[in-house]
Amino acid sequence: MSFEVTAFLRVGGYNMGGNSVDWLDTTKRDNRESDYNQLQSEAAERLKTEAAVYCLQEVYDVKNPSLLVQKAERPLIATLRNNHFEIHHAPGKPMDCVVAISTQVFKNIQNHSCRLGVTQEDAAIVSATHRGTGQRVVFVSAHAPGCDLEETVDEKDAKAGDDYCRLIAEKLSEIGNCSIQIIGIDINACPEKWQRRFDQFLGKSFVLHRTSQPTSIKPSSIKYRERELDYLFSRTFQRPRTWFEFFRMKFRHEFDICQLQTFKENPSDHEPVFGILTIHGQSSAFTKLKSGPWGLVMYAVSGLALAVLLRLVRDVFLKRGQRAIV
Repeated sequence: MSFEVTAFLRVGGYNMGGNSVDWLDTTKRDNRESDYNQLQSEAAERLKTEAAVYCLQEVYDVKNPSLLVQKAERPLIATLRNNHFEIHHAPGKPMDCVVAISTQVFKNIQNHSCRLGVTQEDAAIVSATHRGTGQRVVFVSAHAPGCDLEETVDEKDAKAGDDYCRLIAEKLSEIGNCSIQIIGIDINACPEKWQRRFDQFLGKSFVLHRTSQPTSIKPSSIKYRERELDYLFSRTFQRPRTWFEFFRMKFRHEFDICQLQTFKENPSDHEPVFGILTIHGQSSAFTKLKSGPWGLVMYAVSGLALAVLLRLVRDVFLKRGQRAIV
């Protein structure tokens, strides 16, 4: 009998770039739309096996939302869908954020995506059960409204993005029965320029995971051309202990930044950011056994107590059966 289980899975955050304009602006080359389409297909093939969950932004042509119905899905979305991923997003359009989640790794997937605040910005929110461990996890894709980062950030200019992050944190506090929550977000700020936006999550016990490297390039910028705008946040929860805690698996969850994945030819002005989630489960009884002599004694006593309880139950049913026969 196995007393321990450990699962590793990668979570990716990626702003795909609204359309070819972002890519052309970044490359500053005489490229054609066909080049952009080809690069999207190549990137989709590279990314389809890189993670079990993707938190994606600018998924559709956000500059032309009226064309969403007529236009085919972008290559990454179509490729993930064809490789056992479910695609979840908020109702309505324009559609910015998507959580793409592997049905081979997760089950019982529920969509909690919504639109927030006065501006009705969308956020993709999904909860799912990890098949290997039974742990419930919440994933979020978010894209905060931007503000001018060239000079000192103006509080009024940043308010929409700050409120958006606050509302997401509040929404996540309403979603119970999970072990860990993970956010992949283009937050359109960095702590060095505007800490207040990050505090919306940090003040709710989220942990910030960052590459501390540029994740976005803005060629038109004079002072802030290389920008770190894309981050991951995580928050873990401890299940309340019960009287039978000794006999069930106890889980520990760890999440950390894995890498900034750069492409030689990236069809976006953002780079994908990856984190790795580790879920480690161990039988509490096994933990006691490894803790020394007293652990062994407690394990033996608990086992004896369970045996006595089962025997008493059996005796009660036997006596009832004898009375029924008489």
